[in-house]
Amino acid sequence: MKVNEVLILTNEEFILFKSDHSKNVIMRQQLRRFVNQLNSRHSHLSDWHVNVSEKLISRHIIESNYQQKLEFDFELMKKGMRCDECDGWLGTTRKYSRKNLYCLSCESKVDLETAVLKCINEYQLLFPKRKITVNTIFEWSGECVSCHMIRKVLNKYYIPVGTTKGKYYLPID
Repeated sequence: MKVNEVLILTNEEFILFKSDHSKNVIMRQQLRRFVNQLNSRHSHLSDWHVNVSEKLISRHIIESNYQQKLEFDFELMKKGMRCDECDGWLGTTRKYSRKNLYCLSCESKVDLETAVLKCINEYQLLFPKRKITVNTIFEWSGECVSCHMIRKVLNKYYIPVGTTKGKYYLPID
């Protein structure tokens, strides 16, 4: 069996200048033609090919042994929203604003909706099995954003499930 090496470049903004191996380089625009050429080639599969493929399939590992599954305890974690600039805590104690939060350390300004979305995304990342509710995000944010604002952001960017009691939100995608 003959094996040919090919470099496939999928970034549409990448430009390759003066390549000596242009036959072995496939650009994004050439990818469909290359795949069609591969699919059009007919080759005879022997028992050896079938055995190799069965062996590969039987040894397929779904979960990596090196992948760590971290579990976090919601109750033990420190709640609040962090500043992207200095990793300080965001709050409203120094300067009050309905549309912004301010870092308590460096005093940088953060849009309130952006901060709430970041807080929700962090919560989802750390606790993927827990439901997203207004009260849990309120607690996770360190109670520095009103439940009204959290509800407004959740209704804008998430799908509400249920009514009043027991209402939670699902990501749109």
